[in-house]
Amino acid sequence: MYICIMAGISIQEAKNQLQQLIELASKGEEVILTKSGKPLARIIPYKPTRIERKSGQ
Repeated sequence: MYICIMAGISIQEAKNQLQQLIELASKGEEVILTKSGKPLARIIPYKPTRIERKSGQ
């Protein structure tokens, strides 16, 4: 299956293909969700932030 990420994907299509979009994001791809052809949201890979902890605080 081919999904055009550069032009975005409609919310309705995203509902039907959510699992595939999540897999793409987990591989580093960014997916733009559109409504009426306008960018509305994006699915991006999760990158945990590491916070340095200092002892005693």
